[in-house]
Amino acid sequence: MSPTSMIIAGLTASGAGGLSVDFAAHTARQVRAFPILTCSIALPPKGEVQKLVVPAQHLSAQMWASFAAAGQLDAIQTGLLGSAENLHATADFLREQSTQPGGTQNIVIDPVLFFKSGSAPKENEKTIRDLKTELLPLGRIITPNLSEAQLLAGREVTGQADLNELKELARQLGEETGRGVLVKGGMRLSGPEAADVYYEGGDLHVLSDPKIGDQPVNGTGCTLASLITVGLAQGQEPLDAVEQARAQVRAALACPRPTGLEFDTISLLP
Repeated sequence: MSPTSMIIAGLTASGAGGLSVDFAAHTARQVRAFPILTCSIALPPKGEVQKLVVPAQHLSAQMWASFAAAGQLDAIQTGLLGSAENLHATADFLREQSTQPGGTQNIVIDPVLFFKSGSAPKENEKTIRDLKTELLPLGRIITPNLSEAQLLAGREVTGQADLNELKELARQLGEETGRGVLVKGGMRLSGPEAADVYYEGGDLHVLSDPKIGDQPVNGTGCTLASLITVGLAQGQEPLDAVEQARAQVRAALACPRPTGLEFDTISLLP
């Protein structure tokens, strides 16, 4: 029987990231995924980001209905939650489901705070603090990108860094949360290498490969978090899941899907 997962995330109208990309990654790797909608995001070519948030009560109803239907969850992934109320509802669900028959502690928290374009959902300081204190400690692996890691670590958000800063961010967030942390440097890292750093239990791992092309690709971070979740659902240890996910993303980056957007979009489909 195929493993079963739940994806709690926002949907982007462009299809370039979020729930649609996450769901595609899970199903492409033979994991039965239950998608849970937190919000809908539109990134128009001109103008501000448009966001429609699912009420927290309905979000909770979605999660518990899917939990009952699944019978057994092997992993859960979270992405953009859309509001402070949804953050609290998600944290409550994650805590409670882990104590129930059929629940799981294989939780990947992708703290989506910045989009590829550089624009960000409006999050206040309390929401960021609640994210750090309530949600991140529930994850088995946390997967911020560089800008998100800088924000969560209380540093200036530049979206640029060298490998040393990437290591410092992973270590700081790992020690603060007590969880495995993968800081995704990718194309934003200076130099010829696309590097990510994984920290867990005092061990620091630099995962690096030559960059492919010279432009970012939409959906890369979402897909990486999704494939890590898939690996955990399939019984892999965290570092093994991270390494396999990176290899799969790298293979997909060799043939991204052209779009009408600023950047091409990653696809695991032929």
